[in-house]
Amino acid sequence: MNGVHHHAATAPHASHVDASPNLLLSGLPDEAFDAIAPDLTFRRFRSKEILHRAGEPIKEVYFPGRGLYAITTMNDEGSMIEVAGVGREGFLGIGAVLGSENAIGDTVVELEAEGAHVMSIAAFQREFQKPGPFRDTISRYTRAFVASMMQSVACNGLHSAEARCCRWLLDACDRLESSELAVTHEEMGMLLGLRRPTVTLVMSELARGGILTYARGRIRILDRQRLESLACECYERVKGLNTVS
Repeated sequence: MNGVHHHAATAPHASHVDASPNLLLSGLPDEAFDAIAPDLTFRRFRSKEILHRAGEPIKEVYFPGRGLYAITTMNDEGSMIEVAGVGREGFLGIGAVLGSENAIGDTVVELEAEGAHVMSIAAFQREFQKPGPFRDTISRYTRAFVASMMQSVACNGLHSAEARCCRWLLDACDRLESSELAVTHEEMGMLLGLRRPTVTLVMSELARGGILTYARGRIRILDRQRLESLACECYERVKGLNTVS
């Protein structure tokens, strides 16, 4: 099952008020949410769990809460690199909207705090084919996702290692809604397409500047304002794209 470790699944709350920490689902009108509620189950995941594998059929769509889920691909050297990050502002399984039955990349649980609501691909496609708020919401997010992925690819090719690291830290903090992250320099480097020593050098400079601390795979942001000043403009652009209206 696509490498997913299945934990005990429970039905979502019947009340839309308590429906989901996912912003797409919680933003639906009550009637639209009630229509899909029977098709949703809730699941928690392990760190580094793979929810979709590139090229394999999409069997389930995920609507995450707080957390960072990385969609990755392989670079020319055969190493993994992140092409998009998804949190509670979106959903996982976007290939189902883009006309593909298969995943566009590996989807990896990088940092998870709240789990996700899960919907079978059959139920998702059935509801997406119906005109209404659900289809409108999914279509709007899909357009934003494609634009943000293009921005991310451009960022990896144009901007400095420091600017990219700062942007990634800000994105991760936003999606976790926390100033602390459990991530190693090696993991950051792999996602950003950077060598581990390069990430360590950047993080050391940020720590010397009093912007953050790191120890034993845990990073704590101390001065977010200065971190934002060092990030590339892609941070604000993608943040604007992902804002749910």
